[in-house]
Amino acid sequence: MKNISKSSFVRSLLWKTLNLILGRGVSLAFSIYFVRKLDPDSYGLMAVWSVVLSLGNIVVNCGLDTVLIQKPNIKNEDWDIAFSSCFYRGLLLFFLLLISAPLFSNFYGSNTLGELLRIAGLDFISQSIITVCLANAMRNMNFKRIFIADLSAALLGGIGASICMHIIDLKWTLLVNTIVHRAGYALLLLLLQKEKIHFSFKIYELYEISKCGIKVMTNGLLDILTSSVSSLFSAKKWNQTDVGYSQQASKLTMLLGVETYNVISNLLLPTFSSYQKDRDQLKKISRSIMKCSCYIMFPLMMGLCVCAPEITVLLYTDKWLPSVPIIRALCIYYALNPIRQLCMNLNYSVGRYRKNMQIEFYRLVFVIFAIIIFSFIKKVDITIFALAQSNIAFLTSFQYLSSLKESVDYKVKEILTDIIPILLITSISILPVFLLKVIKMPVVLFLFLSVSIAVILYFFFSFIFKLDIFNYAVNYIKEGIWKKE
Repeated sequence: MKNISKSSFVRSLLWKTLNLILGRGVSLAFSIYFVRKLDPDSYGLMAVWSVVLSLGNIVVNCGLDTVLIQKPNIKNEDWDIAFSSCFYRGLLLFFLLLISAPLFSNFYGSNTLGELLRIAGLDFISQSIITVCLANAMRNMNFKRIFIADLSAALLGGIGASICMHIIDLKWTLLVNTIVHRAGYALLLLLLQKEKIHFSFKIYELYEISKCGIKVMTNGLLDILTSSVSSLFSAKKWNQTDVGYSQQASKLTMLLGVETYNVISNLLLPTFSSYQKDRDQLKKISRSIMKCSCYIMFPLMMGLCVCAPEITVLLYTDKWLPSVPIIRALCIYYALNPIRQLCMNLNYSVGRYRKNMQIEFYRLVFVIFAIIIFSFIKKVDITIFALAQSNIAFLTSFQYLSSLKESVDYKVKEILTDIIPILLITSISILPVFLLKVIKMPVVLFLFLSVSIAVILYFFFSFIFKLDIFNYAVNYIKEGIWKKE
């Protein structure tokens, strides 16, 4: 596996950024349209079926995407075997969900949920294709292919859901959006991939590529299981309206906290893996990406936290204002998510699967402990539960940061030295926004002034305090990102 050059990394980053702006922008536009038309109850049901899909897709994936990207040498046959195993697992899970759907209906007291789950299982088939095709594109740093597929699929999903909303039934809108989007994404990735994929199933070869994949899958299951347990508990503890507010708050914060960071995170594993034998260079790259991640994510999350009421009214109307406290609680969670993702990918790249598994297990234990406590409290706001999850995220992030010392000798003291200046500059830059809140003005004008002033101050203080990540970005732009090394 060749080392990924700086110019290749930046080109891929540009395609990922374009995908965020256009691909995710289209999804956001449709999402806003649906939120304005649908009631919170619809999103309460989504909290359940989306969890089932997340858990099932981890099993379908079985960690093979990470192995296919991380493995130093890979044969064409490996892609075929990985696809076949994913497809058979997806087919099996689809039939299992068809049979078990009534159990979910009885548990949550909703016949509609059972009907939705039967159709939702089709996504497992899409996931089997996405797993292999996406890994192929990421390994080859072909993010242009991903951009085309994702943008086209977002349009297909949004149009399909809009037709469903007006012609069939409102309750199917969100699910149709997901199923059509994912099916279109899978099909387009398959068509755009130059290498043909065939069905091939050889036990020994599957065992060889699955040894590490099972470890990754275990980590993924622990991760998804932690989130799933929280969502399923919320759906049972609180009414559908409260859960709907929580679900929408999570979607908004995820848009900035996860989708924005995914511009960088999807490049991490192939980049880290290409330098897995050079620990000194790996540490240098890790420090740069850590600072870059925090430099982007800290102001985004802090800005969303401060401007949550105005953003909610502008995007979703006044009826969604009860979700604002939950958004603010989740901003802490998603501000820490980049640190966790970076450390996790770094540990994967050097083969430290067990360490990730251990930390994710501790996180699951913390969440279960919190659920047990909340289950005994009769009257408690769902926002408090969101705050508890953010505190758990803080503890988990610290555990991941501590693990980097063994991985690449990146000490906690060095990490704090890298990120604390960014946190301070972010806090100072956001202060004028509180003053603007005192002045009565239209929401659009308030957001425009807030973003403009905060961004100007952020770059100004970055220049004054000579943040190396800021200087690096400026110098790199001056040199020209397309310049050959």
